[in-house]
Amino acid sequence: MAAAAAAVAASTQRPLALLVYGATGFTGKYVCEYLAKTALTSSSMPWGIAGRNKLKLEELVRSLEAKGLSPPSLLLLADNRDPASLEAAAAQTRLLLNCTGPYRFLGEEVIKACLRSRTDCIDLCGEPEFMDRMLLLYHEEAKEKKVLLLSACAFDSVPADLGTIFAQRVFLSRGGAALSSIESFLSISTGGKGLHGHATTFEAAVHGFGSIRDLLNVRRELKRKYPYNDSRTVGPPLKARNGPYFESRMSRYAFKFPGSDASVVKASQRSLLLSGLVPSASSLPRYAAYFTVPSLWWAAVVTVVGSVFAFLAQRSWGRSLLLSHPSLFTLGAFTHEGPTEEQLAATRFSMTFIATGYHSSSSSVSTSSSAAEGREGGREGGSTPDRTERGDGKKAAASTTTPLLPAAPCDKILITRVTGPEPGYVATPIIFVELARCLLAQRPSLPPSLQGGVYTPGAIFYSQPEMLFERLEKAGVRFEVVGDT
Repeated sequence: MAAAAAAVAASTQRPLALLVYGATGFTGKYVCEYLAKTALTSSSMPWGIAGRNKLKLEELVRSLEAKGLSPPSLLLLADNRDPASLEAAAAQTRLLLNCTGPYRFLGEEVIKACLRSRTDCIDLCGEPEFMDRMLLLYHEEAKEKKVLLLSACAFDSVPADLGTIFAQRVFLSRGGAALSSIESFLSISTGGKGLHGHATTFEAAVHGFGSIRDLLNVRRELKRKYPYNDSRTVGPPLKARNGPYFESRMSRYAFKFPGSDASVVKASQRSLLLSGLVPSASSLPRYAAYFTVPSLWWAAVVTVVGSVFAFLAQRSWGRSLLLSHPSLFTLGAFTHEGPTEEQLAATRFSMTFIATGYHSSSSSVSTSSSAAEGREGGREGGSTPDRTERGDGKKAAASTTTPLLPAAPCDKILITRVTGPEPGYVATPIIFVELARCLLAQRPSLPPSLQGGVYTPGAIFYSQPEMLFERLEKAGVRFEVVGDT
């Protein structure tokens, strides 16, 4: 802990608290604008901007000043093609906010620069292959150097990651004895203006779907390098569905969410188990993520567009076609111009969480963990059963009393919701910046096992999320309880 405190103290001597890298990109500009709007309430956190084009950086500063906003206190030149410039820029700040994507191509050099300069880094990444590869390659070095590297720190996938933690905490605080599973359902309301995004987001999705084989290979390596027991013993297995199907609980048609939410929640849970902050996977809920559309017509449209996208993204010539014509293959949803201010203002998101479990231990079924986990592993791909060590050094099955079987149906349901403004370019800057400020404030008090490494937000804020919840609420991203039965 003394070494961690020394590392934090050294970083506080730097001129900047926050540095936005990729500040002149489409999303980066929105991040800087939100940071400038709220800088007066965080005067103790001087911030700067960095990028490869000095003229564009200066233009960004002028645009902020023209709106009456506080400009950054430092402007730095840095380029992915010049590692020394990246390292020099990273060395000026306590925390680097990386807005440059796709991260599959542009993210690793930033990670390496932050490791060399011993600078914490967060990013907007929603690319599971990149996140898992960085964990595989750099987690041990980051732990040794006590550098925090966090991915998925915005709409991908804080609402899902922290929303799961919120639902879990409320469930247990309202008479729940054991939580079995959580399902999330994302709905987007566009106010009749249509769903719109920038082509860079689409590009990241294309390469993400095209790298599925790479992702599977990386995950096999991760399982070998960081083995852990992920067997879930509370309640029946969660049967995830691909869709489309009519979700009666939402009165909407649902699809399996193709983004990173499930991967990020899983990554946070893995980190909690490996760090020892959570003793057993049975203390964590199973999780499945969905997105919803309002009608059968839209379900059919999404099915057709999604099928074409998936087919093309798996082939190099198909990816080239998709990247050349983002508007064509998304029916105008993604363009190089991005959404207008009017479209952003009309759009909102809602993510509903349905948590199921048990009111009390009276619902428990007494059985051996080895038998129950064998059933769980057969149905959900669970890992090796947890066993106790006998005196002769051999493994013996441990007997337990816990909600284990479908014969003990869940008798408690909690519904929570996370809501906010347009997700990609309005909620994302809010979440990104407020998470950054909370991380700086809570950095010294993190557990020793989390003082350095490659993580997702849920692992870092699992034990003390209250400050982040409060800051997000004040900024317009709400966490609320909808129903409890």
